[in-house]
Amino acid sequence: MPTNDVIWNTNCDILEQYYVENGTCNCPYTSVCIFPDGQEVKIGQWLTDQRKKKKGSKGGLSIARRDRLQVLVDQGKLIWDPKQADAMNWDVMYNALVEYGRVYGTCNVPRGYEEEFSNGVRLYLGKWVVNQRGRKHMMMEDHKRKLQALVDQGLFSWTTVRELLYLRSSVI
Repeated sequence: MPTNDVIWNTNCDILEQYYVENGTCNCPYTSVCIFPDGQEVKIGQWLTDQRKKKKGSKGGLSIARRDRLQVLVDQGKLIWDPKQADAMNWDVMYNALVEYGRVYGTCNVPRGYEEEFSNGVRLYLGKWVVNQRGRKHMMMEDHKRKLQALVDQGLFSWTTVRELLYLRSSVI
């Protein structure tokens, strides 16, 4: 049975491979890597835990672990601050949304839509879109402006058909 150090280092190796394939180690929380044998590693959750531990919660990171991740930070591959990383991840998801719109002619992604890339990384675009709709009044102005531009082009709707039907039935 692998020790905690072996598991931790394996996850860090996966994070470094994520960089090779995606150009960043700042993977979204929902990122899952799948091995050929079907084993899943929730690398996004693992990275979130490492960031929390660096801040001192959950027992903290050992010096060796912190130093290994700091190398990635120093190389510009990883950002410690999750808010800054979230902004980068937002751009990744937004670009995926625009690509979806280019392919399908709409950016109204079904709630359960996800993509799995050849490297095993899953992108939960449908969940992300639902989240953006729910955060419309709280999101950064730049993000709201970008999504509104898609609305103005007729590619995106802030309200889903299901929500419109609910609103209509509650008025009647």
